[in-house]
Amino acid sequence: MAANTRDVLRRYGRPFILNKGKYCLNVPCVAHLFGRKAKLYWEPLESQFYHVANTSFILETATIEAVITLLRDFVAALAAREKVSLASLNLTDSAIRAILSVVKSASTFPSYPHQNLFPVANGVIRFGVRKVRLLKSRVEHGFTHQCPVKYNSEAKCPKFQKFLEEVLPNSDDRRVLKLYLGGAFTGLNPTRRILLIRGLGGSGKTTLMRLQESLLGRRFTGDLRIDSLSSRFEKSFFMSARQLSAKDVPADSLQRRSAKALKHLSGGDVTQAEQKFKGKVDIHGSFFIVITSNGELRVSCENDEGAWLDRLLILDFQKAQLCKRSANYADQLLATESEGILNFFIEGGQEFLREVAKHGTIRTNPDQVRRAFNLIVLASKSLDIFVALHVAKAPSEALSNDMIIRKYVEFCRCNDVTPASSHVVYARLPDLMLHIHDSTQSTRMNEGGGSNKAYADVTFIDV
Repeated sequence: MAANTRDVLRRYGRPFILNKGKYCLNVPCVAHLFGRKAKLYWEPLESQFYHVANTSFILETATIEAVITLLRDFVAALAAREKVSLASLNLTDSAIRAILSVVKSASTFPSYPHQNLFPVANGVIRFGVRKVRLLKSRVEHGFTHQCPVKYNSEAKCPKFQKFLEEVLPNSDDRRVLKLYLGGAFTGLNPTRRILLIRGLGGSGKTTLMRLQESLLGRRFTGDLRIDSLSSRFEKSFFMSARQLSAKDVPADSLQRRSAKALKHLSGGDVTQAEQKFKGKVDIHGSFFIVITSNGELRVSCENDEGAWLDRLLILDFQKAQLCKRSANYADQLLATESEGILNFFIEGGQEFLREVAKHGTIRTNPDQVRRAFNLIVLASKSLDIFVALHVAKAPSEALSNDMIIRKYVEFCRCNDVTPASSHVVYARLPDLMLHIHDSTQSTRMNEGGGSNKAYADVTFIDV
């Protein structure tokens, strides 16, 4: 500190300058001395001061009021040491603004790359393809939070493992879950994958996400409100996040126009986020995105089924008996197995990097591919597929709208797909029947003497 002080004095002169018999502030000198003494760092994207509050070297926010109080106390102590009257210095608001302006430019926020680094209670984890290392914390890392749990590579979590085996009986599903949720601890997501977790209420989705997000930390997680993604300031809340989570979303969430932004947020695109009263900044759209739902989601692909097939990882949770025993089961697990659960996700992060290095993405098995195909292709094109495969030309035969809808619903049920609404079916059938079977709709008499809309010269077939 003394060497730094001498450097400042040598470069900028004494903190107080005698001018016409009156002392005045040497703004550059006072600003540099104060910035070093208070250990302040200015984050321009957030318009926020941070300071080193303790020996953990984690940067904490400092309000402008607190900084001004520190500055006034510092100038008072400096004046007493230099034997200069504080009253004669005239520390006005404009002088304070001038000093803080220099502090902001001279003490910029550490720009240490965070990729493959994660702060824990006993240091900073550096992820590698071959191994994980625990580093000492340094201010230069620039972390503004840390996981409250210590990293222990030997720690186990048998209760948590049992919980996962119950909600995800398939071992390969558990592997995908571990890699994806562990990958969020490493930083950016190069795979473009989006994780969709489906399951009825009480199947453990909320328990799992509470556990993972508690360890990942609020600084690295963002609340994903799909229906608000097109709003003006929404993306500005994602600037420090590694993972975006949308919990218990409605079935039509991925059919909304704003859902298009999910591809930009996961596909590596650079997009702009506007901050309220602070202008625009660029954010890198390489987030880990987790969506949970109690029901069958429907996806609006807009003739881009291939892109969605490449992106979606779908896991189906089973009903969890363990969660039913306690409403705060996640808190119980954190109280007894926090180090083991953290180690589980850290292992997942390392395995994620290894898998990406070898395969470029997270590998999926045929059953996982089928889930994505059923959701994306069958669900979005179910009516088209049904009309093409299960309706055929048949002279003198006819099919009414009601007959087609009943058969279509049965087809969807057999293929574990949510059918389109009757309103959508009624609206799309005329074009599909004309285009595929050259059959037009007409009014026909039914057996009860009433009339019904029907398509001529077609019948059902089994494939």
